[in-house]
Amino acid sequence: MRHWRKLGTLVSLLGFITASPAQGKEASDTMEFQIRDPATREVFFQGFEKVHDTGASTRKETFFFDKARKEVLMEDAVYNRETLRMETYVSRSSVTGEETVLKTEGKSLKISYRAEGDAPFKETTLSWNADTFHGKTFDDLIVRNWDNLLQGKMLKFDLVLPFRLESRGFQIFRTKRTNLDGQDVEVFALQPQNFLLRALVPKMEFFYAPGTRPQLKMFSGPSVIPIQGETNRTVEIIYGLPGARS
Repeated sequence: MRHWRKLGTLVSLLGFITASPAQGKEASDTMEFQIRDPATREVFFQGFEKVHDTGASTRKETFFFDKARKEVLMEDAVYNRETLRMETYVSRSSVTGEETVLKTEGKSLKISYRAEGDAPFKETTLSWNADTFHGKTFDDLIVRNWDNLLQGKMLKFDLVLPFRLESRGFQIFRTKRTNLDGQDVEVFALQPQNFLLRALVPKMEFFYAPGTRPQLKMFSGPSVIPIQGETNRTVEIIYGLPGARS
C-alpha cells in the first residue's frame, strides 16, 4: 500500500502553467506555488516552476523549498507539446534521496529509479504508445479534454509509474462544481481503472477555474515530501501565485 501512495509524487508535481508559443524564439514563464495544510493552512513548502517552449518541445523545471528556503526537491521534464510524449524526466529529493530518470527512444521508455540515495538504481524498459502519459502532462490532458470531461465522459490512459517500474490504467473524470476561496471551480478526480486498486490509492483531486484556457488552482492529495516525519500526509497545493523570478 505504501508504494501505491507514492503516486502523489507523479500528480502533485504536474506542470500547471503553459508558456505561449513563440515564433522563432523561446517563450518562457514562471509561477510560484505553496503546499499547505488543508485545515490550518499552514505552509509547509513553497516553490516555483519555470516553463520554456522551444521548437516542438516544452521544458518544465520545478523546485521545492522548505521554510528555511532550502531546496528539498527538483524536477526537470521535457515533452513533445503536440503528442505529450515525455522525452526526458529527472527528479531528485534531497530529503529522502529518491531519484527518477526517464528517457524515451522511439516507442520505448527507459526508467531508472531508486527510493533512497544510497540504494542502487532499478531499471526497466516499457513500451510507449499514444495513450501513455506521465503525470507532468496532466494539466495538458485535462485542458485538451475539457468539454468532454464536463459532459461526464471519462478520460482513460496508461499512467507511467516509475516507482513501480510499470504503467497502469488510470482515469480522470469530473466530480462536481464548487467554490474555492470565493471562486467557482470544476473538480476532477484521478483514480485507477481497476476498482480493486482504488482502495490502495489515496484520493486525489484537481480544482480548475473555467475560462477560455482553464486554470489549475489547487491539487488535493498526498504530500510528495515527508512532513515532520510523516509520509503521504494529505495537503493542498495552491497554484497560480505570481512569481517574481525570471
